[in-house]
Amino acid sequence: MRIHSERSTFPQTCTVFYTCPVSGTGNLTMHRRTLRRTQERVSQRKYVLTLHDEEEMDDDSLTILDIESGILNSVIEERERDLDTGEWKCLIRGRTVVGADVGVIAKIGPADSLAIITVYSA
Repeated sequence: MRIHSERSTFPQTCTVFYTCPVSGTGNLTMHRRTLRRTQERVSQRKYVLTLHDEEEMDDDSLTILDIESGILNSVIEERERDLDTGEWKCLIRGRTVVGADVGVIAKIGPADSLAIITVYSA
């Protein structure tokens, strides 16, 4: 079944998703496990930033420490699976080192590292 999530806060460049919200689905354990794996990758410095991420960080006056803090002190707000590629992506919300809101969209990549897709001030 293909579902496009109208309530999704993911970028509109991805059009076909199965949305798995955190609350009310019985998937809380899965989200905790995913968040723990994500945070472990950051703690171990096993993540990848793209040029796009760095440009977004510059545009929003964010540093790498803000992104790391945002992931380490965060919740998964939404988790979506692209039905064409089978990849799961997470919308993570957290706080920067100065306490501002930050959003990160990321996935666990094929090399078991965290691939940060985009970042923004929330």
